[in-house]
Order: sequence, then C-alpha cells, then structure tokens
Amino acid sequence: MPDIKKLMEEILREKPEITKNELEKLIQEKKEQVGAGHLGESGACWLVAGDLGVSLEQISTGDLELKDLSVGASEVTVVGRILTIYPDKVYSRKDSTEGHLRRLVIFDDAATAKLSIWEEKTGLVDELGIGPGSVIRVVRAYSKAGLDGAPVLNLGSRGEIEKVDDHAIVSKLPTVEAITIDVGDVNKAGSNLSVQGVLRQEPRHSEFVRRDGKPGTVLQLYLRDRQRPVDIRVAIWNNNSPELRALRTKQLVRLVNLRSKLLPEGGNLPIDFELHGDEGTFVETLGIEETSEKSVQEDNEPKRFRILSIGPKAERDAGEYISSLIVGYSEKYYTLIVKGTSIATFQKAPVEQIVECNPRQLGTTALLCDDETPLTLVADDDSSIPKSEQLFRKVNESGKSEGPMFLQVIALSRTVTQEITTRDGMVVKRAEITVGDETGEVKLVAWRHLTNALEGVMPGERIRIKGAVSQAGMGDTLMLLMKPYSSIEQLG
Repeated sequence: MPDIKKLMEEILREKPEITKNELEKLIQEKKEQVGAGHLGESGACWLVAGDLGVSLEQISTGDLELKDLSVGASEVTVVGRILTIYPDKVYSRKDSTEGHLRRLVIFDDAATAKLSIWEEKTGLVDELGIGPGSVIRVVRAYSKAGLDGAPVLNLGSRGEIEKVDDHAIVSKLPTVEAITIDVGDVNKAGSNLSVQGVLRQEPRHSEFVRRDGKPGTVLQLYLRDRQRPVDIRVAIWNNNSPELRALRTKQLVRLVNLRSKLLPEGGNLPIDFELHGDEGTFVETLGIEETSEKSVQEDNEPKRFRILSIGPKAERDAGEYISSLIVGYSEKYYTLIVKGTSIATFQKAPVEQIVECNPRQLGTTALLCDDETPLTLVADDDSSIPKSEQLFRKVNESGKSEGPMFLQVIALSRTVTQEITTRDGMVVKRAEITVGDETGEVKLVAWRHLTNALEGVMPGERIRIKGAVSQAGMGDTLMLLMKPYSSIEQLG
C-alpha cells in the first residue's frame, strides 16, 4: 500500500490550489471526525481525497493493512489470517426473496477486522477450502461502519477472495496460537480474543426464549488459569457445536473468538470480567491438565485480609451475596464476595476486622468465600495489614488514585435521584450528590440498589466515603462512583 507521503503527493498534484499545510489540517480533522481509534493517517487521507474528488486507485498497487481500514473506503484489498468463520446465514430481502451472508474475522500483526460476504460470494469459503488459520487476500471490498463505529469489510459481486500460500506473506502473519492468552491475563474489555485455560467444572447448557420469541441457548463454564487460581466465567450464546457440548472438567482448552466484558455494578456478581462467545466461537482441546500437588497446597493455604468497607446485601440470579473491600499483606485491594453460610459469619464482622479465608479467585481483583471456602473471623488484630484510617485522602487527590478512594467530606447538595433507561431497555435508578472539602468539590454517583446509600444525606452533613472509585464523567470532568463494596458513614 502506498505510504501517506505518496497519497498526499497525488492529492496535491490533482488539487494544486491546496497547500500541504491545508491538506495536513484536513487529514487531521478527518481523523478526529471519524476517530475513536479506528482511522489511521492513510485511511484519513483516502477519505479526504474522496471529499475532494481525487481518485487514488491508480497508485494503490499493494495490500492495505487492517489498522488502516477506514469507514467509507472502496476497492479495498487486504491480506489477513482467518480467526473464525460464522455459519451461513439466510435472511429475507425487501422483495421477500432469500439472501445469504457469511461472516469472517481476519487478523494481522496489528489489528483484527470483520468481513461480511454477501450472496453468491458466500460460496467462496467452501470452494477455496479455507478455514480458521488460512491466509486470504480480500480483493475489491468496501467498508461500512459497524454497530461500534469500527469499519467492517464487505464483499459483494465485484469482490474476490484468494487463498494465499506464498510463504513470504504467510510467515509474516501471526498464528492463532501466537495470539492466544491465558485466561488470567484478561484484564480489559476486548473482542475477537483467543483464550486458553482449564475447565474447572462441567459446562452447563441452558435453553431460553429470546426477546424476538425465538429459542436461544447458552453454554456456561468456568475457565481456570493454569498457573494462578483465577477463574473467569464464560457464556457462549446460540452455539450448538458438538465439540463445545462434549467439553469435560480438567480439559485444557483454547476458546477462539471471545469477547471480554467488564461487568457493571448490577451484574450477578461484582467481579472484574467475564467472557462471551457466539456462533463464531469454536474450541480446540489441548489435553488434560492435572493440577500439580504444589499448586493445590498453595491454593489451600488460608489467607488473611482486613475489611475496609462493606456494601449492602444484594440478590441476583446467583443468589444472595455481600460485597466488601478488603486489603491484604501486599497492600493490594480486592473485592471479597461472600455467599452461602459465610454470609452469617460475615455479618458479625465490623469494619477493620481481620478475616481468614482460602478464597476462590474470580478475576484479577475479585475473591469468593462461600460454602466450599468458608470464612472465619480472626480474634487478634494484625498491624502489618493497613487500616482504613491510613488511606483517607483529599478531594484534589481523587484523580491521582487508580484504586478505591477514602474521603471525609461535607455534602454540598441534596441527593438527586432519577430513573435511567439503559441501552437494553432496562430502567435503573441513578443518584448523585456533590461533596467537597477544603481542596475542592466532586460529584458522587451511585447506580441501582447502591443509590440507597445516598438517600437521607443532607447538605452540610459530614460523611465518610469508603471505597468509591474515580471516573471520568461528562466532558472528562472527574466524578466518584460507588461500587458494590462502597459504603457511606454519616458523621452528622
């Protein structure tokens, strides 16, 4: 693909009335306009050329890199390795005739891209004998914006797919194995992931009725990291693959084409992440993983923590639970989720209490104590574990902290509560109040059942906020967000 310099030279040759500085400004404005990290310099240059009526096709002699894809581009040629292929989908056109759609996900060393193949071109997948891992060249495609705003490649009647066997090209592209990560390394929201781990328990298959009245299925399982006691829930939707249904405990597997989702405060359990799959998710069984004697011993060692904040008891599909903020010897914060018979024990524990548990790790910073891993209260204090009194900060330090915040402030306004309709049509409560100290002011926001903590707080009242986290609000204004483990102490 020609570089940005050659593209700009062609535009300036065709439009001599435009200066180089003016063109650079147009390219930057286009990047900001389309933006959201989906448009590179070259992609923006192509869009600007289109706006100016300049064709760049004659100098496009190579393959476009996936990271340079832009919304609205046409005559696109790219090379990538197939991550997954979705089943053929039949849909009804406006004239009531049948249409066909086949979706692929391809990737290179810098990005992934979705490819939609339409109508008779869907047969190319079977004709070429391509599948996950195959390297292909997509010729004369065009791109449109997907639901997330990212460019989606489309292949129509003029487009073609070529299977690439040239070793010089194939060897430059990473394999599916090379991009696979351990489940314990999932630490941010993302899509088109390849994740490996050990099945901790038998998968559970369920059927349900979708909103459109059609039947749906979900396969739920827990993947454990091979090296760390980290379990993450995986839900695979509407995928009846026999390979998935045949999965068994202790198998080491690779699940390809997953999406990691940061769970909101209203989830079944307030853990960090869970993984979701769909019809395009497939599994590769890598063997049987027996937990080593050493790791079992390490997992069974009780661990001590100090309770810093206790959130309200809540109930979801997974049953009743209490969330709390705890800290250990390493001064690392965790969300402790207490379920089952451990709830009764935990309710006797005051803030600052030392507790002991051999928890199951649900995510990077979430621990679970339940009937299988009971919790006990420790009679003696442990001065080597920090107390909450050591953690209080001023309002102007909120933006400097990546962890939970402890603040003693004055309420500066009444609590404003309103009902908000989410994207999926649910109506939830949202409450906010302005608080401050001598260093500044900040809004404190709570959602769902956590709004109860802000009710009854009056202007001028002194309060202690334990375990809120800082977050960018509208216009990047800093705000504090109540988490399931957060608590408010009214001082009067």
